[in-house]
Amino acid sequence: MQKNFDKTGGTHASAFYSSDGGLIAFAEDVGRHNALDKCMGIAIKDDVFKNISLIMLSSRISFEMIKKSFRTGAVIVAGVSAPTSAAVQVAKDLNMTLIGFLRDGRFNVYSHYERIIDVEDFW
Repeated sequence: MQKNFDKTGGTHASAFYSSDGGLIAFAEDVGRHNALDKCMGIAIKDDVFKNISLIMLSSRISFEMIKKSFRTGAVIVAGVSAPTSAAVQVAKDLNMTLIGFLRDGRFNVYSHYERIIDVEDFW
């Protein structure tokens, strides 16, 4: 969905998902915080804040991004890059699941792993 990134290689993205995996909001911007803020604006405009469960980020995950994500009601934040140590601590303190290095079917869980279900357990 990152059309601007595909053209330029210089943008970040943020996406909000419901607990059933439905896309609630998506935004791109040159600033990683701006992309998250744009998603928040879409969720406010569309009155869907109560449906947000998962936030996906294309960037390094800072503690400020965790705090912003917490305000949406999301319980899981995942990103393709590394979280800062402060982000990990804030996620633990706020009872949020934090996932980093989400790529190629692999990821690291930094806090509250109990929300993550091993799909292979179902097969």
